[in-house]
Amino acid sequence: MEQELHRHVPYDIDVEQALLGAIIVDNRAIERASAQLRTEHFYDPLHQRLFEAMVTGFERGGMVITPLTLHAQLKADPGLIEVGGIAYLANLAAAAPALPNVRDYACILHDLWVRRALIRIGEDIVNTAFEAPLEKPPRAQIEQAEKSLYNISETSKYGDGPIDFAEALRRAVEQAERAQQRGGRISGVSSGFADVDSLLGGLQPSDLLILAGRPGMGKTALATNIAFHAARFHAEDVADGV
Repeated sequence: MEQELHRHVPYDIDVEQALLGAIIVDNRAIERASAQLRTEHFYDPLHQRLFEAMVTGFERGGMVITPLTLHAQLKADPGLIEVGGIAYLANLAAAAPALPNVRDYACILHDLWVRRALIRIGEDIVNTAFEAPLEKPPRAQIEQAEKSLYNISETSKYGDGPIDFAEALRRAVEQAERAQQRGGRISGVSSGFADVDSLLGGLQPSDLLILAGRPGMGKTALATNIAFHAARFHAEDVADGV
């Protein structure tokens, strides 16, 4: 017997409510949430507007986020009126988990948004391929699909957000210790060129270095030399236990 399968757009209203409720209970949570989320990452339009109001009020005026202050901002919102107005906001706060992990909630909502975006791109690819307009040859369709996927990839690059002072200090001390273990030299990986290392402190994991020049000026040879010296420097570090 064949079973009909129903597929739904990926979203999780419960997680959205838990995140919003956690922010109402502890306003500091919005700093962690806003580092990873944007308004459109919420599926429910009302939740989008609530999150936007929270971020705007907190960033511009340091507004204390409570059911009362949110209701004052959005009391004319038809969606909020429909679900009960201030009672809905109070329920969000009352139902917030006792020990919310805001970072996990934000990651879940962000991943669900990426999945929805991929579904939309897939639908566009299929529909465009079926319609096959004369002014848009297959190569142009491929380029458009690649561009859309690239945009999703770029807008999905969210890290852990800001780090606290203690963590920043710990990382700085670790870099200084690595430099000290190398006899007071650079903290990163050597490029093999003293002047470059002096300017950069060595090659760092977070660096994006662009090597530019006219054709035939030796870019490939320079990059190859840097790669060779970096590999040798890394091998020496491993041998020395740095």
